[in-house]
Amino acid sequence: SKGGARLRSLLVVGQVALSLVLLVGAGLLLRSFSRLAATDLGFKTDGLFAVSVDQPFRDPAMRVRFQSVVYDELAAIPGVQATLTSHVPIRHPFGDPPMWPASRSADDASAQSPVLARIVAPGYFKTIGIPLISGRDLTAADRLGSPQVMVIDEHMAREFFPGQNPIGQHVMATGMVVGDVAPRDFEVVGVVGSARLNSVAGDVQATAYVSSHQFGMGRVSVLLRTSLPAATLTRTIRTLMA
Repeated sequence: SKGGARLRSLLVVGQVALSLVLLVGAGLLLRSFSRLAATDLGFKTDGLFAVSVDQPFRDPAMRVRFQSVVYDELAAIPGVQATLTSHVPIRHPFGDPPMWPASRSADDASAQSPVLARIVAPGYFKTIGIPLISGRDLTAADRLGSPQVMVIDEHMAREFFPGQNPIGQHVMATGMVVGDVAPRDFEVVGVVGSARLNSVAGDVQATAYVSSHQFGMGRVSVLLRTSLPAATLTRTIRTLMA
């Protein structure tokens, strides 16, 4: 009938319009994905594996000891570059306690800025592929009882110490670990390249790195760079942790 033909024509028009909307949406999605895939993260992802381990201890000193033993045993695996971190980049975002230059008062609200805080083991920057710009890396000598030190990224160096050499400067921070209320004083010993640690699409944020030999983590994230097959690496890590 004429009414049926009219309805059929409307259905065809509707189907074509919906198909065009889906095609345009798919094209925009592919374009966005291509743009994100080409984004420079500031670190290298090829051959990088991440393993999370729940920390079995509550005592801070025991946590630090556990981390040190795990790090030493991982470093002994042939063909593997290994390190520890409190946050796997992109996967574990946030963690941005307030920090401020020690030369400014904590009462000055404008002096405080949220900074991404990451607890990392020696060799973190080499393993993940973040370049050391100046100063030194965190080392095994940065232990409990020794002066607290910090490596900052270029973004934080520009924000906190414009026109100054950040090496040797001091940064105050609260909330670095659970239960922290009083500010801690850190000496800046190194500056590294900036990286996108929160999200691929987001802006680079000021980041501070402190030593896993000085701070215990509730959950230890292991980062390994290797050419070994994933199955082989998984068996090795499980045996080591057990």
